[in-house]
Amino acid sequence: MAYGQEGLARAAENMTRLYELLSKHGIRLTIAVYPWPDQIVSNDIESIQVSYWKKWAQARDVPVLNYFPCFVKGDGGDAVLDEYFIPGDVHWNERGHRLIAENFLRFRETGMTSEACCCE
Repeated sequence: MAYGQEGLARAAENMTRLYELLSKHGIRLTIAVYPWPDQIVSNDIESIQVSYWKKWAQARDVPVLNYFPCFVKGDGGDAVLDEYFIPGDVHWNERGHRLIAENFLRFRETGMTSEACCCE
């Protein structure tokens, strides 16, 4: 099996169960995808996760908020990591959380389309 496919398949099973439960109760699901620092450094803008979750969501008419363009700038990522992440950690700092929040609010204001990229 290709790298990561088993984990993605398990995650999709659980997401499908969540989607079905939410649908049963009339609650709409939205998916957000975002890069980890190693994906930022390697300029992995169209990662396995992005394409996998876009495909999963499209089959179920679930909106996707793609945060990869917020962080993957094609420049090796050091400046992005310094600006938005806790040093030596995979978690966002205050500026990183602000960036996510501002773009989430913008996404909500657009009416939650089927697919949206932020920070472009």
